[in-house]
Amino acid sequence: MAAAALLAVLSATLVASPATGQETSDSVEVRIVARKLATGRVEFALQQRQADDTWGARQLPRVRFFPTTATVDRWLNSSSLDLSIGEVRISARKLATGRIEFALQSRRGDIPWGSSRILPRVRFFPTSATVDRWLQSSSLTLRALRVAADSDSDAPFASVSAGAFHSCGVRTDGTLTCWGANWSGQAAAPDGQFTAVSAGGNHTCGISTDGTIACWGVNWTGGGTPPDGQFSAVTAGGTHSCALETDGTVACWGINEDGQADAPDGDYQAVTAGGSHSCALGTDGTITCWGSNRTRRTEAPAGEFSAVTAGTDHTCALRTDGTITCWGSNLKSQ
Repeated sequence: MAAAALLAVLSATLVASPATGQETSDSVEVRIVARKLATGRVEFALQQRQADDTWGARQLPRVRFFPTTATVDRWLNSSSLDLSIGEVRISARKLATGRIEFALQSRRGDIPWGSSRILPRVRFFPTSATVDRWLQSSSLTLRALRVAADSDSDAPFASVSAGAFHSCGVRTDGTLTCWGANWSGQAAAPDGQFTAVSAGGNHTCGISTDGTIACWGVNWTGGGTPPDGQFSAVTAGGTHSCALETDGTVACWGINEDGQADAPDGDYQAVTAGGSHSCALGTDGTITCWGSNRTRRTEAPAGEFSAVTAGTDHTCALRTDGTITCWGSNLKSQ
């Protein structure tokens, strides 16, 4: 059967409960379960939490077997399952250690699946798993994928930021409006006044008028817990975030499996967070990148630049002569 992927797995005892106030009629709590077969393949399924707080029967995607011949670091997808909040499918990839990492993707209608994945806290299937024993990922609460703009203000916009499946804007009166996918609360903008906002994968961060940072959406990775301090810019990536402090230093937080949150010392004028890498523009016009170097995405070119922006697997920068240079993955001519 075709290769597929299923969400995380791994520790039959660790299942997180939904955050208080997250359960609504437009949300479902799910977890991934998986087991190793005698052939070495891994079979996976999805479970939903029921009204009586028990887990329902395993829902089996038609394509649900992860092959023993899978290529390292290549994401494979299951067929989709229809839930009340939209379609869900499971993604999985084999790591160099032999473990399998799982994630979820969700969409409604004809929206493309895209490359953004929702990562449960417990999401790795071990090489030592017992044959035919089902293991569970930690749970995720998925919300309806489309939400209306959440601000009553009719003031015009001063800036806008596009994330993986949601967008946010700062209005001229300082209020925020977000719209699009909201399965993790990433489009549920808080009250208050802001000078900047950045929409990431499953979380969003903004700078308040007092210079502090607020984040909302997925937070088990720590991406929603910014550091204290005064900041002039913020950037939300796939599963981590970075910000520029008023003294020109960079601070990052969130998932750091590839070193994407290990900001180097230096004096910077801008910073950008990608999928699993980050880049910053120095006050001397040079670019420094750190984190995952798959597809050579952290190998910044030499020269002087005035702006830089990181995508999931590639980065582009504007040179001082007005030309653009990009590096990293080029599978889709990006």
